[in-house]
Amino acid sequence: AQAQLVTSGMIELSEVEEIANLGGVGEMLGHFFDANGQRLETALTARTIAASVENADMSRIIGLAGGISKADAIRAVLKSGRLYGLITDERTARALIQQPDGK
Repeated sequence: AQAQLVTSGMIELSEVEEIANLGGVGEMLGHFFDANGQRLETALTARTIAASVENADMSRIIGLAGGISKADAIRAVLKSGRLYGLITDERTARALIQQPDGK
């Protein structure tokens, strides 16, 4: 299945491939993250206008994501330290707790 950002026409498949080749597993506020929670710099992010995650007031960012297929992406954003809270489903929460490092 293709990424929602591709099927919606927001980004090209080649841009998703660049993100994947850099180890990207998740996205928040227009920024892409690798499995360690590090923000990725790509050709796409260089031309994207998005809210800054560096200077944002972290006490107000709450993530909303669910589904076991999103566990790696959620884990990456949690590792970034940029979320104050997370709203998710029980199955995904259990996967995140039972496998905090993935795999």
